[in-house]
Amino acid sequence: MSTLPDSRESRDMPSGKEGGLPGSAHEAPIVAGGDVSRSSDSTGLEYASAAAPVGDLLRAVRGGMHGVTASRGGVSGANASVGVAVFDGAGNLLEMNPQLARLLGCGDCPPPSLFSSGFVGLEGTTEVLSLFMRIAAGKVPGGMCRKRFCGEGGKTFTARVTLYAEHDISGRVARIVKLVQPEAGEDASVPGADVADKVRAALDLIAYARLNERDLPSLVARFHRILRSLMPFEHCYVALCDGPGGMVSYPYYRDIGVVSRDARAFGDGISEYIYTNGAALVLDAQGIESLERAGRFRLRCARPRHWIGVPLRTHGGEVIGVFAGKSYREGDAYTVEDRLLLELVSGHVAGAIIERRKAFALQESEARFRAIFEHSAAGICLVGRDGLLMDANPAFEELLGLTRAEVVGCRFDAFLPVKAASELDSTCRSSFAEGRDTVSLRLPFLRVDGEQRWGRQIVTAVRDVAGDVAFVLAQVEDITEQQQTEARLTRMAFHDALTGLPNRVLFLDRVETALRRARRHETYHFAVLFLDLDRFKVVNDSLGHKAGDELLRQFARRLEPCLREVDTMARFGGDEFAILLDDMSDVDESVNIIERLQAALRQPFLVQGMEVYTGASIGAVLRARDYTQAEDILRDADIAMYRAKDSGKGRFVVFESSAAPGAQDILRRENELRRALDGDEIELYFQPIVALRTGRITGLEALVRWQHPEQGLLAPGTFIPLAEESNLICDLDMHVFRKGCLAVVALQEAFEGPLAVNINISARSFRRLRMVQDITDILRETGCPPQMVKLEITENLLLTGLEVTDKLWRLKDLGLSLVLDDFGTGYSSLNYLRQFPMDILKIDRSFISRVHEERAARGIVESIANLGRTLGLGVVAEGIEVSEQAEILLEVGCPHGQGYFYSRPQPFDRMLRTLERRRPLPLSAG
Repeated sequence: MSTLPDSRESRDMPSGKEGGLPGSAHEAPIVAGGDVSRSSDSTGLEYASAAAPVGDLLRAVRGGMHGVTASRGGVSGANASVGVAVFDGAGNLLEMNPQLARLLGCGDCPPPSLFSSGFVGLEGTTEVLSLFMRIAAGKVPGGMCRKRFCGEGGKTFTARVTLYAEHDISGRVARIVKLVQPEAGEDASVPGADVADKVRAALDLIAYARLNERDLPSLVARFHRILRSLMPFEHCYVALCDGPGGMVSYPYYRDIGVVSRDARAFGDGISEYIYTNGAALVLDAQGIESLERAGRFRLRCARPRHWIGVPLRTHGGEVIGVFAGKSYREGDAYTVEDRLLLELVSGHVAGAIIERRKAFALQESEARFRAIFEHSAAGICLVGRDGLLMDANPAFEELLGLTRAEVVGCRFDAFLPVKAASELDSTCRSSFAEGRDTVSLRLPFLRVDGEQRWGRQIVTAVRDVAGDVAFVLAQVEDITEQQQTEARLTRMAFHDALTGLPNRVLFLDRVETALRRARRHETYHFAVLFLDLDRFKVVNDSLGHKAGDELLRQFARRLEPCLREVDTMARFGGDEFAILLDDMSDVDESVNIIERLQAALRQPFLVQGMEVYTGASIGAVLRARDYTQAEDILRDADIAMYRAKDSGKGRFVVFESSAAPGAQDILRRENELRRALDGDEIELYFQPIVALRTGRITGLEALVRWQHPEQGLLAPGTFIPLAEESNLICDLDMHVFRKGCLAVVALQEAFEGPLAVNINISARSFRRLRMVQDITDILRETGCPPQMVKLEITENLLLTGLEVTDKLWRLKDLGLSLVLDDFGTGYSSLNYLRQFPMDILKIDRSFISRVHEERAARGIVESIANLGRTLGLGVVAEGIEVSEQAEILLEVGCPHGQGYFYSRPQPFDRMLRTLERRRPLPLSAG
């Protein structure tokens, strides 16, 4: 047996010139120091002398000719035949590379220790064990001997066995490396061959350590032990650099008496110098001093005799830090081979750092996901590609009323109704196939107690590296209350609050649907009926509004059984109803249904214990498929209904555009009104609204007049019914509103003080879908300030439900004021008043005309005035004709009024002259 020679004996100190790495794309390393002997390779670059096998091996590895392959089972050089085993001090096997397992023929069952049968026996065993015991005891650093082994298939072979120790930072033996190299065809006396064997073994151990060490400090510590057996590397560190403005941290640091170092700001240290230049640096004491004097860096530790450092470079070429070593002994020196080996190891260190950063980022991501998963208010579960639940969070357990253990392993669709499960499956399959990985649906789900609730379900596909769906993440949020609220709001938006029937909006939508169907199918027919209760006002006035409500509800319930499932009955407001008779076979079928309706209404209604007889006037459009617009059908059905009412109660009339007597006259008057709207025949007259105590004008009401070219000035009562019957009332209202806005603008230009104008709008116009938008457009086009406009509406408008309420609030948002006209005569007097955003009450003239003669009328007016003050509303009395009325109004607390006593309605130019006089109107009311 011979003792392994000192591995430092053939080292030479590198020179102060730079050396290059054949085939390397990186900047050549800086080597500084005294004179040394040199040898050159074929490229002409010079290297410090070293044992030829070592330099060739390292250059081959760095050049890619000696690739190192790694696997979980071990690490090996692709062309090497050196077997490597690592033992602890007691001889227990820690690691073995595949080459040694192949040489010994032990496969996946290596001998457990150096003293097992796989390692002992045959010649040389005693020498190997003796050498091992001496190395373990620290008596020798290593040695070499020859031994015969029993290999695969019982064949024997002789190999050179090299043993050497790896030491920990305190110098104690940490492990013992055994190299086994068969002797066949190899001269064991080649100079430096033992060192080359150690390098090969070191490369195997480095790659193996990369696979098996889980944390960075342990990995670098293991590299440190390996490198100490090959070079003066007792002291080393790894520095990670963020670059200028960042930090320098030390995940591994070993120096004299120091085993850690705090992070510091990036500055002018030697590590920053290497990081910035991106090249290796090999220095002796003289080189360190020279570069310090040149201001290249500032040494931040005890001054070593020799120093070596290489950049930590990732596979992508990014430099992330420095791997460096140093020696304080005079006789040590670093060679080119040391630098090559350190660069090789630094690649492993950089790779390990990147891997661990990725692993840490993944762990953080997984931790964040787990935190979100466990604490999310939404139910979350993971579903495998087989449809089985893999995991569920506490919120999901609460949704279903089951524990995690109970749901895991169940099919996800087991918690869905059959129809919902089918919809979810088909939607996900089609979306995922098209590359859309997130699906959002509203579907019902089932709790363990059988209760069905609604959930917003967001299903996201998670794909594997091949792009296939590995599993899905399903989020389920309980939206049952939201769903119920939306359903209620939708019903309120499309249904009448009093009767529960569809409202005008929904009815028109269904008529439009019928028109589209009629255009597609020639044999499809439908009809539209318009109904108005007869004598409803009598019942409402005599029995009260509560009785009127009950009559309307009973009326709806009475007629519904007369219709088919495909038909639609709607309430338009007040006592107006409409019916869509869908998919009629012929006209006779429509007439039969109308007759059934009339027959049902012949029986009395029981309202508040009293029998009430009321029928309905019905207008019918039986050939509705001939129309193009739903509104036109309703218009003609409405016209037919009024004809039925004019001809007697409880009748029905079928609309025929040319058959009815007087049709030509009606058409002529309608055309005249259309021309009046297109021309300049519609005018506005203005009546002052005054403060009763002072007689000062506080506002104006705009009143429409028709300057007929033949009949002269016509009052509204002569043409408003025609406008309503011909469906021109909406055009007339918008025409009046535009003129009223222009008058407001003119008043502002003529007078400094604010003077608002009241403008009337009909109930039918108010029900139009675009009414608010039309008013908004007119305000913008005329430049009229909305706060100077007060819209007057009648009480019967308030019967039409949610859609009117919404429009009232939208008008308020525009800045308009709302006036409830004819207050005290209609439906809503006290019942609904607080529900609507009104600003002013106008007491109907029927009360004012008797206020000075009847105690009851005075009491009603006084009650309305008090009600207005209580609710914070303005109060205006209309129809004041004598001074006694004005005096009583002041006494009961009514502050404002209008009527012929103050002024008749006047054209705009005359009203301007009245305003210019700035005098109270003729009244001395105290």
